[in-house]
Amino acid sequence: MKIENAGKKKKKGLIVGIIIGALVLIAAAVACVLFLFPKSVEVAKVTKGSISQNVSEVGNIAADDTITVYSPVSGKISEVEGMKSQYVSSDAILVKFELQSFEESVKGAELNKKYAQDAFDAAVNKNNEYKQMMNTAKAEEEANKNAYKNLADSRDQLMVKQENNNRDIAYSLQSLDANLTSLTTQLQTAQARLEALDPTDEEAVKKAKAEVEDLEKKIKENRGVVAGFKVSALSADEYKLYLAIVREMDFVDHYWSQNFEQFLAAKQAVLPQAAIDQYEDSVLMAEIEEMRAQRNLEIAKRGVPTEVGGTIIERLVDAGATVEAGDPLFVIQPDRGYKATVMISKYDIGLIEEGQKATIAYAGETYEGVVESIAAVAEPDASGKPKVKVTVVFSDKEFKPIIGLEAEVSILTGDKDDALVVDSKGVYTDDEGDYVYVLNNGQVERKNIKVGLKGNGKAEILSGLEAGEEVITSPITEEEIGTRRSAK
Repeated sequence: MKIENAGKKKKKGLIVGIIIGALVLIAAAVACVLFLFPKSVEVAKVTKGSISQNVSEVGNIAADDTITVYSPVSGKISEVEGMKSQYVSSDAILVKFELQSFEESVKGAELNKKYAQDAFDAAVNKNNEYKQMMNTAKAEEEANKNAYKNLADSRDQLMVKQENNNRDIAYSLQSLDANLTSLTTQLQTAQARLEALDPTDEEAVKKAKAEVEDLEKKIKENRGVVAGFKVSALSADEYKLYLAIVREMDFVDHYWSQNFEQFLAAKQAVLPQAAIDQYEDSVLMAEIEEMRAQRNLEIAKRGVPTEVGGTIIERLVDAGATVEAGDPLFVIQPDRGYKATVMISKYDIGLIEEGQKATIAYAGETYEGVVESIAAVAEPDASGKPKVKVTVVFSDKEFKPIIGLEAEVSILTGDKDDALVVDSKGVYTDDEGDYVYVLNNGQVERKNIKVGLKGNGKAEILSGLEAGEEVITSPITEEEIGTRRSAK
């Protein structure tokens, strides 16, 4: 049994060895075949030539934005011209107004202006009257003040004169009184001597009595002088003048007080400048309202013309309607500014600039155009991807396409003559940049390159390749680098 099993194992090992040997021979044969007869690939040579780069997208024909015609005034419409989808020229009158209300507004504004002007004039005139009254009262008050002062001076002069005279009288009376006192003392002394005399001494008694009688006479005369002395030193004419001055001062004081009251009353009646300014502002507002009413009447007489020629998209009003200034009346699509708009992706928008030439394929014909504008803000397309709106205007300003139809727009973003170019099917891109696979002595080799313009199935080679090199254009992978290949 052991001998049989060993024989079987030896036989099995021989078979495996034969199979392995056969596989090796087959592999060697295949390798020899591949070396002698490598797999063929499509190649394109790097050449010199012209290249143009274009960004092409399908867009729509458009024109200048629609224009909404608004009512320039508020009023009732009498006539409306133009229907939806109707073409109107730039000088067409779309709307006419009933003029009665505008004419009445003008008349009302004129009356209001006259009323405001009359009120202003009356206020100014009355104010001027009160100011004149103030000035007159002030002047009269000043005059009466001066008159009163002068009268008071005259009165005071009489009073000073009287006081001076009174002082003189007082001095004189004082002297008379002192003299009377002295005489009285002398009389008393003489009487005492008389009483002391011997009655039998007739001569001495006679002499003493004569002295007493003389003193009594002098005292009597002195008392008479005192009794007849005038207390008031003013004369009758001076006193009369004094009374006249006092009465005149009363009159002047009375009128002076009246002047002051008149001045205060006039001052209180004078309007402040702010009130006068309000009257004047009312006049200005009334004038503005009158001008506005006149302007509205002139506008209403002209009606509402179209701003540009075009097609009526919407008619929003009918005859008999009352509208306010600013209400929309018509929406018009202008027949100017025809263009094609396309949405450009983030990959191509960096290539596009204003002023670049373009072609517009529309209704079986191709027209020249120019990039007019590039939107500053991207907007989502139908699939939700953000794209940038680019507007291309027709170079032929007289051409009038149908708005809304599709058009294929091709924007020329660059062109060169005598450029180094290669078939763009052989150009690849990864994180490291652009690269190609080339056949170098029958072997596949990868080369990093720098690409410039792309267009018409070609790519401009800025660096990495030279004219005459063969670039593989059929599908190939990294695993094939270093393998042998033949060009078809």
